[in-house]
Amino acid sequence: MAGCVAIASSSTMATFSDPFIRVTATNASGTGTFEVPLADVTINPMTGTGMYILPMSVNVMMGPTVIATITQMTSFVRPATGSLPNLISLGFTMRAGTSDTTLLIDSTLFGINDIPSGEAGRTSGGITITDQNNNGAAFTGANTGGGAFNPYYNGLTPGTGTAFTSVLLADSVGPGGTHTMNMAVPGGGAYTPLPDVTTMSSRWNFVLTAGDQVGVTSVWEVIPSPGSISLLAFGGLAMARRSRR
Repeated sequence: MAGCVAIASSSTMATFSDPFIRVTATNASGTGTFEVPLADVTINPMTGTGMYILPMSVNVMMGPTVIATITQMTSFVRPATGSLPNLISLGFTMRAGTSDTTLLIDSTLFGINDIPSGEAGRTSGGITITDQNNNGAAFTGANTGGGAFNPYYNGLTPGTGTAFTSVLLADSVGPGGTHTMNMAVPGGGAYTPLPDVTTMSSRWNFVLTAGDQVGVTSVWEVIPSPGSISLLAFGGLAMARRSRR
């Protein structure tokens, strides 16, 4: 990463590494990259939230050759504010080139406020694959752990960070078909306890068959652990009682 930018608000400090998003596409024709620099990210000075919306379709090129096409991309990265969690949200739609294409999408390394009383995390997301050339379509995860989506904490993906989970292993459809698959870890709106978390990041890494399309959504959240939330609530209640005396 080239560097990072720190953004302060009335209640939080966030840091975003540069670039905000990096896409690497590889197939039999070569490898191309597309990056979103921090200069193209809209940052709310009050909340520290960073947002990027791709203004138009972009081809990921290797010289004169199109390796993949990004038709839509949105990312929303938010520091914890009040009851809202630290969050990395990423959505995109991509089309493979003329041969099976490996697509690698890395988020910014998001530095969050330390929560000394402990954290908990959860992630959710999904894919929709569509056959575009009437010969079937297949999507196969290529991340460590076999999944397509890995949210990480305490380091940038992949090597230095710790994977929270690895999900969405594979899916396929027949000629002319489309299929949607969703996931949540843990399910039911619960959170998984985590060790002390100072940074968050996420990585999509998958193979998509030639000429076919995938739409992706993902959310990665970190909050104070439920125990620490209870302690904060108890402390607030005790203070309110003392103030009434």
